[in-house]
Amino acid sequence: MNGPDLEIEYGQMKCGLTYEGAYLTFLKFKDIDIIQKSLDGHQTHGGSAVLIPYANRIKGAEYSFGGRKYSLPEDNEGNSIHGLVRNEKWEARKISDNKIELLYVMHNEGYPSPARVSVIYSLSEFSFSVIATCQNIGLREAPLMIGFHPYFGFKEWNISCTSPLYLLERDESYWPNGELSRTNTDEVNSTNTFDDPFLCYGDVYIRSPELDLKMERFNMPFLHVYNGKYSRGTSVAIEPMTGAPDCYHNNIGLLTLSSGDTFTCGFRIEIHPKP
Repeated sequence: MNGPDLEIEYGQMKCGLTYEGAYLTFLKFKDIDIIQKSLDGHQTHGGSAVLIPYANRIKGAEYSFGGRKYSLPEDNEGNSIHGLVRNEKWEARKISDNKIELLYVMHNEGYPSPARVSVIYSLSEFSFSVIATCQNIGLREAPLMIGFHPYFGFKEWNISCTSPLYLLERDESYWPNGELSRTNTDEVNSTNTFDDPFLCYGDVYIRSPELDLKMERFNMPFLHVYNGKYSRGTSVAIEPMTGAPDCYHNNIGLLTLSSGDTFTCGFRIEIHPKP
């Protein structure tokens, strides 16, 4: 993947977008990388990928829904990861100088119904927001989980939540088993390594030496925190999600869209510069 196809600027804020995957390549405030670029071109190794109709992993790259069995692309240790729209070309519509909508109609043999999806990116003087909408335009019911994969460009960081922060307990490495455990301090930070799903309903604060951020989420109560090898020791992925990893099997946070139904979710980042 090369540079962005589209850019938005507003005041001291700037971001880049691609038609492929409706992907956010970067987000800057002044000269600070709020969302860090991918160095190897993979959408889930930097920037912020759009993950529809599922985020994280689906075990075994298959699932059953509505009495039918479906197979998904197998791309991670025999599992399927991060949805069906990252490699597809979206159309763009400029709404205003500081707002762009990207649109795609999803048809995939691994999914029960066609769906119309939209992602709207917007900037203000001290904020960035993204809103995703998915409409079932077919005749069958369909499962749904939506996620985003933003890498925040901070080497040192602390994450806290205004409501209790729960860790999703898992079997083996990836698979939530329905159990929750309360974190001791309702915060996580860069002194440890994470590849873990959490549940918290409140706003999320991300604090760093460079600046502080507030993340407000809409219909996205789950978070996945990752600072493994692809974060390169200079960033952390804090991924808002509507459901848990493997929700097509464990049903944790799984949504069902009937024919004609629409679901909307998203998040907003508010910038708090240091004095």
